Amino acid sequence: MALVSHKYQLLGLASAASLLELGPIAALLNLGGSITTLLAAGLAYQVGNAFPISAHTGRSTLALVATIAVVLLLVLQIATPGWFVALAVSSWALQSVRRAIAAGDDGDRPTTAQKRLARVCGFVLSTLLPMPASMLSVLALLAAAVPAMSVMRKRSPRRPLLPEHSLEWTMLIHQTHYFAYAYAVPALVARPGLGGIPFVGVWFALGWISYLSAEMLWQRFPPRPVFILGHLSLTVVLLVLSALSDAPWAAMVFWVLSGFGGGTVYCLTLLHKREGLSHVRLERAEDGGHLTGVTLAIGGVSLFGWSAGTLPAVGAVCALAAALTMIAMLRFGSKSTASHSGTQGATHARQ
Repeated sequence: MALVSHKYQLLGLASAASLLELGPIAALLNLGGSITTLLAAGLAYQVGNAFPISAHTGRSTLALVATIAVVLLLVLQIATPGWFVALAVSSWALQSVRRAIAAGDDGDRPTTAQKRLARVCGFVLSTLLPMPASMLSVLALLAAAVPAMSVMRKRSPRRPLLPEHSLEWTMLIHQTHYFAYAYAVPALVARPGLGGIPFVGVWFALGWISYLSAEMLWQRFPPRPVFILGHLSLTVVLLVLSALSDAPWAAMVFWVLSGFGGGTVYCLTLLHKREGLSHVRLERAEDGGHLTGVTLAIGGVSLFGWSAGTLPAVGAVCALAAALTMIAMLRFGSKSTASHSGTQGATHARQ
């Protein structure tokens, strides 16, 4: 039997996810890491996050893998290939434990607001704490949660299928927009005038807060126009962010403002649910967008010399594409590229 309530285990893992996502990026910033290495750390985290867990993966196996991977993050030289692999495996183990617990009993779950607050707190702590403290915290939170995996139900692996519905393609484009520049933001706000690297987590969390507040602000309006107007305004905000990226305060302010438009992604979840489609399909589209966005950013930086300040403009192009896709759906209707099938999936534990 788990020694800690499932609710608090899931909240602890939500904070651990933020520590693992942003903590290594902070460590790279402290060492003067290039934008390419920051993006590579983000990609490693997202690869682990997207990789499926087998229903037959036992808690002992996951506990062992997680321990080895997190320890390797601490002992390997930062930014070496092995270090990035250890980060990806740590992310996989963490997300696997979250999914396994979330797939169990439904009686003791944190609310969405509580999970989001835990994520925000984790982001703030991720750059205030030195990386060893962050990673040891991740390990401790995992150790507290692994016993709850005894309630895991048998589930099929989450296969990386292409989106099948136009709403899912729009989600992929939206997530591509965000992850094309999100991991460049720490480099833009890690300036002495904004408190330096220790305050990066605070500014990153503020962007998350604005992103998450959009639903509360705009939910009384029809979702399709809200999504379109939100992403059109987001396009403008990101172009200004890119143009003013050398000004620390301007970069921070427009990063926060971008959340109010980007947060209208809740409209896609709402519309997808109204269509009666499996939530797992939308999750696959999200995972695909995470990987596509970071890969696009790395490719642009490596091949074309894009800077951290250029990447918000890339995100702006993708945000505009998402708005135009929704406009096309209004004009021609929502369409699916495959037959409507599948049962309702369990809610992803990422948030």
